[in-house]
Amino acid sequence: MSFANIYHLRRVAEASAKPCEICYKPTTAVLITADNKTDFFYACLGHLKDKGFASPIIDEKEAAAKKRKEELEQEVERVKKEFEEKQKKKEKEKAKEQEGKKGKEKDEEKKDKASSTKNEKEKEDEDGKV
Repeated sequence: MSFANIYHLRRVAEASAKPCEICYKPTTAVLITADNKTDFFYACLGHLKDKGFASPIIDEKEAAAKKRKEELEQEVERVKKEFEEKQKKKEKEKAKEQEGKKGKEKDEEKKDKASSTKNEKEKEDEDGKV
């Protein structure tokens, strides 16, 4: 009976740790076949990182989808920042407009007071002339 040379990395609990098949250090990493029953062996993380021992199978579609998702997330963040900047600019413009309106209202009030005092002086002058 031959086994496929494709294994999946699984983790077990610390209490179930067994020695690595190569160096006999305790490990929780288990390489197991796809059907999860026929073949398995414990291998420490140091051996799993070794390029001569095992290499991961990279699914091109999955990798492309992951890259696309990251790009979309970056785009969303960029758009959010731009939106926040625009909102801040709008708030500043509104504040300036409100200050300008307040200043215009004060100027108008001063003009109204000045014109009303002129009108009163003119009336007094007319009353004195009569």
